[in-house]
Amino acid sequence: MNQGIERPAPAIGVAENIVFEAETFWARHKTRILGGAAIALAVAIGVGLWFWDLHHDAAVAQRMLAAAKVTEDLSKVVDEYPGTPAAAEALLRQGDVAAQGGQWEPSANAFRRFLDLFPKHPLAANALMGLGAAQEALGRLPEAEDSYRRVFEEHRQSHRAAEARLALGELLESQGRDREAREAFETLMSVYPQSVWVQLARREIQTLDRKSGTSSPAKPTPATAPQPGQLQPAKPAPGPVSPQAVQPQSATPAPPTKP
Repeated sequence: MNQGIERPAPAIGVAENIVFEAETFWARHKTRILGGAAIALAVAIGVGLWFWDLHHDAAVAQRMLAAAKVTEDLSKVVDEYPGTPAAAEALLRQGDVAAQGGQWEPSANAFRRFLDLFPKHPLAANALMGLGAAQEALGRLPEAEDSYRRVFEEHRQSHRAAEARLALGELLESQGRDREAREAFETLMSVYPQSVWVQLARREIQTLDRKSGTSSPAKPTPATAPQPGQLQPAKPAPGPVSPQAVQPQSATPAPPTKP
């Protein structure tokens, strides 16, 4: 009886088979597995050391910046730790200090280097404004115009964008490019109506209106009383009376008087 019914293999046989396959897989691939794990561990250690080193460099650079007394100290921060936040701040300080001393070429170089090393820095608009001012002072007007335009085009949300538009308008006006200057001032007023520079832009437009003769006519100045000690203008003396101005009292001669 029941000779045709197959019985399931014992569970212990299945478990032994799984263990055997695992041991076989390990024997075949253990070298690759161990090698991959070693590489992953080495990468993790390397990344950790890199982050630690980066943090360490940033801390050292910040201490050097805090102790900087002269321009050479700022240059040392930039040269030894060029990718750190302290280096960015050092370059901005270099540019500002040079500009305050009228050293426009070193100022332009510092701001230009900042933009080369930190093109996406939150203070890139400040560097562009400083670069434009230095270029304008050096007489490089096309370069200054380009720097001011870049502030507005690349950093429109920066608080320096409105100021850059005003500087651009004044630069264009100084070259006699009044129509372009007016466009710069009007753009400032329309894009940044709440800016502190709007009032200056409005005054510049009024100046352009007076130059072109489109300003409203001046109101007549009322006569004022003479100040104490000031002589009043002399009244003209009465001239001779013309005969035509004298009207005769009667056209008939008066009768002779009786004796």
